[in-house]
Amino acid sequence: MGIALEVILRALFGAEDDAERERLAAAVRNFVHGFSHPLWLTTALFGLPAPPVGPWARFRKAKADLDALVFGLIDSRRADPAGRADVLTAFATATYPDGSVMTRAALRDNLVTYLLAGHETSAMSPTWALY
Repeated sequence: MGIALEVILRALFGAEDDAERERLAAAVRNFVHGFSHPLWLTTALFGLPAPPVGPWARFRKAKADLDALVFGLIDSRRADPAGRADVLTAFATATYPDGSVMTRAALRDNLVTYLLAGHETSAMSPTWALY
């Protein structure tokens, strides 16, 4: 696992356990790889629905796997947030002024956005700096 990914997994999810961190890292790698296939762009360029085979099917499975892991972490953190100091815990326990909490889907969307943005920019910055 890369250093950038390890750091972002620890900061966002508080993933201190090696096995948990490796499961998350594998899900992230599969997810990123899933939508980086050149055929993936053909459906977007021509406004076509994505067929249930090939790279599209792999992406759907990778997304489902990542979602399952993230939703599991959200649920466990909401059930027992004690003693955690990570972004997930902060978001999971935060309330709006009216007392409501962020939905599971909104929380997942935010976490995955931060995860991908943080990982990709952190991984690419040294590459461009050394180029």
